[in-house]
Amino acid sequence: MGVLLQERSTTGTAIDRVHLAAYTMSDPELEQEILGLFRDSLRDLLLQLQGAVGCPDPWMRLTHTIKGSARGVGAFALGDAAAAAERDTSGDAPCQRAHIVTLRACADDVFYEIDQLTAPGL
Repeated sequence: MGVLLQERSTTGTAIDRVHLAAYTMSDPELEQEILGLFRDSLRDLLLQLQGAVGCPDPWMRLTHTIKGSARGVGAFALGDAAAAAERDTSGDAPCQRAHIVTLRACADDVFYEIDQLTAPGL
């Protein structure tokens, strides 16, 4: 199995714009659409994750989905937080709730940036 290395921008933003542009072939309309879909999906996944605390299979499925979709759009910090949560298969509720707090903090940064990138007039 090969290892996929992703070059990451060091801009310090919640979404790597270079990665996103490559992912969308620098199409601004496609960027807007994908970011909107990602935002809506992420909100739903985070809500579902609350109910998956202590349930290994849904926990792993949801955190894996967040990880993949976040990395796909260039939200690497969120993807890394989801990867850490995905590895936690202990079923320990306090530990998993702590992961949710971290995921929500990363998601808040992503939501803010998406709002900035998708604001009318941009």
